[in-house]
Amino acid sequence: MLNVIEHNARFSENVEYKYGVEYFHPVWELLLDNAFGIPEKDRYFPKATWKRIDDSTTEQASSSLRPDTIMKLPNNENYDLYVLDSKYYGLYDDGTNRLPATADINKQITYGKVVEIIDNQNEPYNAFMLSSNIEDNFVCDRYATIEELADYNNKKFGKVFAIYCKVKNIMQYSFKKAPEEDVEELSNLIKNSYSKIVEEKVDDLENYTNDEIKDATNIIITEIDRISETKLAASIDLNIIELIYRKLEVLFKNNNK
Repeated sequence: MLNVIEHNARFSENVEYKYGVEYFHPVWELLLDNAFGIPEKDRYFPKATWKRIDDSTTEQASSSLRPDTIMKLPNNENYDLYVLDSKYYGLYDDGTNRLPATADINKQITYGKVVEIIDNQNEPYNAFMLSSNIEDNFVCDRYATIEELADYNNKKFGKVFAIYCKVKNIMQYSFKKAPEEDVEELSNLIKNSYSKIVEEKVDDLENYTNDEIKDATNIIITEIDRISETKLAASIDLNIIELIYRKLEVLFKNNNK
């Protein structure tokens, strides 16, 4: 190391040292993690354990899955969590668009489930942070699910949003915390995108039969009871619950005329 610092190569006096990274994606991940993440994210790292069949007490830990960024923001008396995965690709200048593969989406849903368990049933939001040359700081126009993972499709983390980020703006953070207005903008974009999807599903209730409406009502009541029992009522999006209730109320009145 001393030879490197003093530029004193023993093999040749003409050696030229260069420092850098071969790819930019580690820099992109670090920029976003410093800008939006919490320092104690390692408590959310899921880790598998190998056990011998003939001796279940013998264990060998496998390497951890490491979410790129965990963002945490206060919300009334509770807080919202966001699992963010950085991808240094996305929307290119020529209009082509590269999106994360199913394996990446599956990994994000796994992260979300683990965060929910560790954080005592507080469902996190889920998003990919993609690079782009857009005019706005952040844009979200799509999300991904895995239909076969039906148990998670109604969870916040079961919908993984694609957030296009303006690279120039991210670079200007200079590995520091993003300004509060940018953090709030990103948070609101993800939350509003999720709410929009839920509202669209509520609108679909118009096509339900009476029995299906009753089933939907029972599901809502059961879910509210579950959250209330875990004393996490503050984590309920009350606007969405009220919207569903009002929609069901109208449908019941119309069907009972």
